Amino acid sequence: NRLASMETFNYDNLTSEQQLIYDIIYNMLKQNLQASGILEYSEHLGPITGIQAQLPVLLAEFNFYEKDDIDTYIELLRLVPAYFDSIIEFEKYKGRDPELYLNEIIEFYTKRIYSANRNKARKKK
Repeated sequence: NRLASMETFNYDNLTSEQQLIYDIIYNMLKQNLQASGILEYSEHLGPITGIQAQLPVLLAEFNFYEKDDIDTYIELLRLVPAYFDSIIEFEKYKGRDPELYLNEIIEFYTKRIYSANRNKARKKK
């Protein structure tokens, strides 16, 4: 499994940035393994921590050092629709209507944006 293969890395030979990435992925895999019995409770579309909120940031922070990085980025973009399709299928599996849930998320962000804009307008007065 992925966790076991990660444990074969020589952690001390990694740069500090690589160690940080390693720690994040390793802990995520460990948590996923521990939570595998309660898969139906995982939330991929949470209003703040959901992938729809995180993905734009992750894509914006992607580093381009070589031409291969651009190719990788384009390939990642091509995979996004299929990834969201799999999330919708998972939500259906969990017995929820993903469209209703997405509407809740849209409503949540709409209220936050409206509130933030209203607060900005008040501060300008």
